[in-house]
Amino acid sequence: MKNDVSKRKCCKSSLKNIISSDSFRNTVFVSSQFLEEIPEAQSLWYETPEEIEQKIQWGKEKSELLKWVKKQMERKLTLKERKYIESYYFKGETLEVISKRFHRHPSNIHRTIRRGIKKLIQLTKNENLRFHSVRMKRMRSPLVKTNDD
Repeated sequence: MKNDVSKRKCCKSSLKNIISSDSFRNTVFVSSQFLEEIPEAQSLWYETPEEIEQKIQWGKEKSELLKWVKKQMERKLTLKERKYIESYYFKGETLEVISKRFHRHPSNIHRTIRRGIKKLIQLTKNENLRFHSVRMKRMRSPLVKTNDD
């Protein structure tokens, strides 16, 4: 009996160490047998042939729209608008990173990007194209702490 108690204490302490690590927080332990029992049609990765075809079609449409956008950016946007939009949307840089690179205030970068996007949206109305709404997300700087943290 005493051995069982000591084993439990040992396991609890080692489990506590595992739980306290950040990598464990998003980890779910599942047996392989449990995964094999899930029918394929109910698995998280299952897609019907119709869904697959819709996604392929959307990929083709998106590719055509992207070609159109790049061509219109070359033709209709200023060099500054083009550079900022490319950095923000195509390279995935934050407003802060872009502002440091171009030595401008982030709000100036934001306004210039919005101006360029408005020009592109106006061009879509002229050519009967339809885009999903574009929203700029504000990225928090990892060095700045907020009250939420």
